Amino acid sequence: MIDHVSLLQICEDKVRTGEDSWAVRELSRLDSAEIPRELRLGFANLCRRLSMINVGLKILAPVVLQSRDFRGLAPSAAEKSEYAVLLQRTGAVPEALRLLESIDQRQWPQALLLQAFCHFNRWEYEASLPLLHRYLESSLDPYARLVGEVNLAAALIVVHRLEEAEDLLARTLQSTHDMGHHRLRGNCFELRNQIHLARGHFLKARADLTQSLEIFKGVGGLDSFFAFKWKAVLDSLESQEPSLLRPLMALANERRDWETAREAALFAQKAGFDRDGFHHLYFGTPFAGYRERIERYLGQRPSKADWILGPEDAPRLDLETGHGNVNELKSGHKVHQVLAALLRDLYRPSSLGGLFNELFPGEHFNAYSSPDRIHQLLARTRRWIEQESLPFDLTEDAGHYRLQIRGDFAFRLSLHPQSPKTDQVRLIALREKLPAGQYFTSAEGSAVLGLSVSSFKRWAARALEAGSLQRAGQGSGTLYKVAA
Repeated sequence: MIDHVSLLQICEDKVRTGEDSWAVRELSRLDSAEIPRELRLGFANLCRRLSMINVGLKILAPVVLQSRDFRGLAPSAAEKSEYAVLLQRTGAVPEALRLLESIDQRQWPQALLLQAFCHFNRWEYEASLPLLHRYLESSLDPYARLVGEVNLAAALIVVHRLEEAEDLLARTLQSTHDMGHHRLRGNCFELRNQIHLARGHFLKARADLTQSLEIFKGVGGLDSFFAFKWKAVLDSLESQEPSLLRPLMALANERRDWETAREAALFAQKAGFDRDGFHHLYFGTPFAGYRERIERYLGQRPSKADWILGPEDAPRLDLETGHGNVNELKSGHKVHQVLAALLRDLYRPSSLGGLFNELFPGEHFNAYSSPDRIHQLLARTRRWIEQESLPFDLTEDAGHYRLQIRGDFAFRLSLHPQSPKTDQVRLIALREKLPAGQYFTSAEGSAVLGLSVSSFKRWAARALEAGSLQRAGQGSGTLYKVAA
């Protein structure tokens, strides 16, 4: 029988000494059903730090997704928060936000900071500001307060409230010096460099960046990479030479730091504008907050509401309607939805959690079944691409998915794409897979749509109200049919 207490401590010790592979091997062998409730949070946290996200979700799901366990214990705020961070890491940001919002923030203020991080993921920095202010109004230890202040300064810079950010950084630079928090101090210099860059004060930017690089010299990791990023940006802007950002773009993609790749594209445009690159950046970015950033830095907006990704005269697929020079793509069906989701963002590829939240809105991401549902849809999409002999591929890299054109083909992208409507898609599926005009049970309907019976009933209630479904009977004898 496994001594879970000892195993958790040994794994922690191995991680501290850099023996991550040993811990990963042992955690991969672990039967999550046997882990005692009181140790699940520790094991899930360890899995997250080792990038074993799905394992961590499986460990905590029985605790968080049930209102109470067999002993009547409700999930704690810490357990909910850890599960939310795991969801965020898998790309299921909307679900992570909903879970964090359910936590009593007076008892667990960390939930406010984690909500802000979820908004950071979607470039919703304006929405993060009230959360960060409320977090800083909580009772915090000095280091946690500094972390909150540094993140607030970062958010203020993105929304271009530079004077507020500058005043805050003056205080945090003094505090980090007095308290000896060198890493946070390096972050503060790197942030203040961004303020100087935004104002075009290159000498001041380089002075702060030099301080940051000196602190992170020989350290490696994300902080050092960000300092390298801003040095490349500064060099490019100062010399008006976009090519100086190519190494940063390549390194960002190699590290799977998609947002730095997006930033490299933005600052390359500022160093030397070209319209094709601008359209790729603007139409390839789904976040309204980042589009505002593009407009602020470049002073440009697209002149049209759509753009062609690929050769202008090539066979083309309109992602909004599903129409084009291809056959058998039914508008609004799952293959259409998958293609639209994969081309929503041309910089950050789609993750399993992100795809699940988009393709099955309102459903919980289930670490046991949701990945299989997405993999089945991806396989169906690949079969359609192969059957149509289309010159693009659906590729996967470490759990991230994207479409790559490899021949004479193009996609029409819309400035404000509309996702194929979930209700419409579900009604089409019921019409196609059940006998026309006949009533069906909730069990039959849920099987067709791939929903739990309870999820089907919730959706059916909305569809009945909208007049899309009709009902006969009541209680356990309730039957449904699609309205004519």
